[in-house]
Amino acid sequence: MGVCTFHEESGQVGDSLPGRPLYTRMRRQRDRPARASAPGPYLAAASVVPSRNMRDTAMRVMQFLSEQHIAYEPLIYPPAYTAQKRAKHLHMPGRQVAKTVLLVGPDGYLLAILPATQHVDTALLAGKLGGPVRLATDEEIGEAFPDCEWGVVAPFGTLYGLPTILDDSLSSESWIVFEANTHAEAVRMLVRDFEGLEKPQRLGFARP
Repeated sequence: MGVCTFHEESGQVGDSLPGRPLYTRMRRQRDRPARASAPGPYLAAASVVPSRNMRDTAMRVMQFLSEQHIAYEPLIYPPAYTAQKRAKHLHMPGRQVAKTVLLVGPDGYLLAILPATQHVDTALLAGKLGGPVRLATDEEIGEAFPDCEWGVVAPFGTLYGLPTILDDSLSSESWIVFEANTHAEAVRMLVRDFEGLEKPQRLGFARP
């Protein structure tokens, strides 16, 4: 089975039905047959189906998007523990895959969203926020995201009471992939829809 591709110009999914719409509501996972393939334009041939517990956990992000009437595409792939690895599994450029980083800033935790190809410049960001900034520890990530798989930083601060900053390099008109609550599931959506939902503060804080 080949890898399906999404044609942004036509809004169609290759190797699938023409004009297939993005998901705007969540189907119950138990109604979806367990198989080696699942909906999504970037599903790799070697995909694995997450366990029921993983699916139930990931549903929080997808259900949240559905309840807010946000169009998205669910993606399933082999477990990926970095944003760059996720991009490789999905056969996508790293600039189209988001890296979500939990930081500890002057006022506590905050989420930073940037392309997978970039890194957070903590010194630059500290100057803009007016105080020291550091990466959160694994223990702090687990504390902030208790319903996620270990090490996962969910992109929707609204669900966790966290402020969010978005790097200026991400265009509002571009498509972006966000990790859900597990290392094997993600959602693809427009950056402008993410901005409308989360109201993040836009800042320039990323470096190669």
